[in-house]
Amino acid sequence: MNRAILYILVLGLLQGCGASKGGNNSPEQIAQLTQLVVDKSYRFNATKAHPMQTQAFTTITNSGILPPGTAAGTIDVTTITSFIEIHGDSITGNLPFYGERQFGGGPTAVTGIQFKGRPKSFKETYNSKKERFNIRIEIEGNQELFQLNLIIFPNGTAHVTVMSNQRNSIRYVGAITAIESDIKE
Repeated sequence: MNRAILYILVLGLLQGCGASKGGNNSPEQIAQLTQLVVDKSYRFNATKAHPMQTQAFTTITNSGILPPGTAAGTIDVTTITSFIEIHGDSITGNLPFYGERQFGGGPTAVTGIQFKGRPKSFKETYNSKKERFNIRIEIEGNQELFQLNLIIFPNGTAHVTVMSNQRNSIRYVGAITAIESDIKE
């Protein structure tokens, strides 16, 4: 009797794991996301920043000088201009940076992550198993090269990882929206 109950529980657990394999997104959500990406007219608005946790950054976090809503490894950036805008073949970005800078900088250096113009490379792929777009972008900023990895989900959320030749990497979480001027009535 106990063996039968154990067998049913294990079978139910395995069936539950198999059921979660598919996506929970409707075909309409996926179609809307696909159209947004194909049109290349969208904006990523960051709400949280996740800097690389180093000993130096942990010391800063513990000092209490970071913005309200900040916890270890997560910084609220909703009150700061934090976006990446993709419009045709042009990309504009303005994201705050929290973390360590290895070299570069100086008195006239830009403290945040800023870029504007045509990217050196732009590659979009769709992962049908995970139902998400992965967009890799390489673009130059002010004397700095940025590599962006943008992951867009059908529910409108997105993650962006920014790597630089002068700074530690940082990840942002936020939402994707259509650019207002391009919304069809």
